[in-house]
Amino acid sequence: MNAADRFEPSPSEPSLAIDEVHHDPSAFESICDFRIDLPKSTREYNGHLLEFAGWVVGRHSPVDTLIIRNNFFTLASISASVPRRDVPAAFPGLDYPITCGFNTVISLTGLPRKFQLTLAAITRAGQTITLGYVVGRRAPIPPPDNYEPLPLLVTSLGRSGSSWIMHLLLQHPDITAYRRWPYELRGSPYWLQTFRSLVEHPHGLDQPSALTVESGSWWGGSNPFGSAALRAWFGNDYVVHVADFCRDSIQRFYKKIADIQDQPSARYFAEKIAPNSSQAKLLRELFPAAHEIILVRDFRDMVASILAFNRKRGYKAFGQVLATTDEAYPFVLQESVMTLVEAVRENPNALVVKYEDLVTKPATTLATILAHLGTPHDTAAVEEMVRKAKVTTPEMEQHQTSSSVDESVGRWRSEMPESLVAACREAFKEALVEFNYV
Repeated sequence: MNAADRFEPSPSEPSLAIDEVHHDPSAFESICDFRIDLPKSTREYNGHLLEFAGWVVGRHSPVDTLIIRNNFFTLASISASVPRRDVPAAFPGLDYPITCGFNTVISLTGLPRKFQLTLAAITRAGQTITLGYVVGRRAPIPPPDNYEPLPLLVTSLGRSGSSWIMHLLLQHPDITAYRRWPYELRGSPYWLQTFRSLVEHPHGLDQPSALTVESGSWWGGSNPFGSAALRAWFGNDYVVHVADFCRDSIQRFYKKIADIQDQPSARYFAEKIAPNSSQAKLLRELFPAAHEIILVRDFRDMVASILAFNRKRGYKAFGQVLATTDEAYPFVLQESVMTLVEAVRENPNALVVKYEDLVTKPATTLATILAHLGTPHDTAAVEEMVRKAKVTTPEMEQHQTSSSVDESVGRWRSEMPESLVAACREAFKEALVEFNYV
């Protein structure tokens, strides 16, 4: 794709501003040379997409891949294989490969309004080298016209009671989800992935070779990205159109579930979601009126429950396979626990619910949740919801690793060796203080 075809929205009623593009000088210790050609600093655009383009040559090992990250999340992985004949021509004394360029388009939807994106190179030897970063500001996607049903996000980590809170919530006629334990069927991830695919790949930059035609584009004889007006449309109005389609599809999916389950008054669809995942951030932006419950559990009990659950099932899930010892496992979970802390700090309107309250005071806790949602309830109705939820099934019993509620709270004190307690204390020290588990 030459310069005339670059996917760069035209500057009209700017909704995106690039304040800084920084090249990291420390990269030259491992990189022979590189450039970030796009985006350009001090530019304003009317759009929701951002193009990254440039080139990079490793010093000791070839660069195969580049990644674009925002905090913990990788937004794009790019092959460094775009032909750049201008690079070796500009450096005749060095042995630069022609295929040293990179080019991709990313969606900014779901990112913070003020964002920083890091560009890093990964060499064939496995070394990751930060090349630089991009700082900018952006406007959100416009909100939807149709507000129901709205997402009710149940944000938590594994083995923290998310299945039980979903089970309780789904006793209310205003809250829908597919009623099958452990309530893992979620509609939004499919359409959120569809959103990213449609808005980030209309240009053919990464098209499969089977779709390559004589023009080099799946558009046929003329590439529409040669037109500034069409590029601007794809970067702005088209993104909003796709967002509307995906939102509508998610809502229609849950309306159908509500219809099947005889819930004509359903106002919310409930989904489990990982804290501050890219999907969570995108869902919050597409549905700005969404409600969120952040469910936390003493992280020492969480670890004890995971280890017991894995022993029960006979294999290492929840990332335990990445730990060489039980004492190393809390440090595998450390980053995930911190994303839960960040979710609370970034979403002050979210309702924090503790597992300990949920299982020892279910009626009181459920009433608090329903009041937060503005959903009609009274004491008798809440108690009836709890009574119905307590009717267990074989699937629910298979999910349990404690014989009683009392044994599930503070279980780490009797189940963990001191070495593992100390590892949890070190790995989760900030989170234990944040949620008052000290």
